[in-house]
Amino acid sequence: YVYQYSDYTDFDRHDSKNTVASNLIYQFGPHWFGSITAAFVDNDASQRDASYQSFSTTLGLTFQF
Repeated sequence: YVYQYSDYTDFDRHDSKNTVASNLIYQFGPHWFGSITAAFVDNDASQRDASYQSFSTTLGLTFQF
């Protein structure tokens, strides 16, 4: 979990961002690893057009030598 507050001094805008992420890594064999990552971001801004929510996922495959 990450919380970030931004105060923009050049114009009247304040952002409050909350991020929640998780990662799972699995070892398939002595050299192969797989991973799955998920993240949710909620950005609440004092300017309506700057507010957003997003969700993302990532799959990964790694060979370690």
